[in-house]
Amino acid sequence: MRVVQEKTIHGVLVGIEGLGVLILGDSGIGKSEVALELISRGHCIVSDDSVTINRTDEFLIGRSPELTAGFLEIRGLGVIDVGEVFGSPSLEKERKIDLCIELTTDSKLKQTDRLESAFETKDLLGVRVPKLTIPVGSGVNTATIIETSAKLFRLHSGGNDAGSRLAEKHNKAVRDKK
Repeated sequence: MRVVQEKTIHGVLVGIEGLGVLILGDSGIGKSEVALELISRGHCIVSDDSVTINRTDEFLIGRSPELTAGFLEIRGLGVIDVGEVFGSPSLEKERKIDLCIELTTDSKLKQTDRLESAFETKDLLGVRVPKLTIPVGSGVNTATIIETSAKLFRLHSGGNDAGSRLAEKHNKAVRDKK
């Protein structure tokens, strides 16, 4: 595997359902706290706060800078050694980046047709990565939404699109009524 390009970005990389999920968002938005919740549910962390991304000939691989590997910083708790607290299965050295989740507090998010796929793309080192933008705020269970997003992405990648199926059922019902 030949590394073509490398860049370190601000974010968190977790493994969910066999997928590498890169979580992005402004500082203080809750990326590390979401990672902590995901780890407590049995998922794993690759990197907190900064992710080194290597673009290979085929895909993107994310890993933690050596200095911070295995650590998670949580406001109010301080630094956590993830391996000591959750065990070594909760840690991974690197992972292919399959999906990007961007957390935002922007209440003016682009409104999509509710039956259309919410997946967009983000350019990372010249590679288009599927991306979802998720609003965060009081009462939002961001970890559950991210976990479900990974499951939906896997289904969607396999050609299973619930929105299209529902739209077809709706169209058929309208045609049958006429």
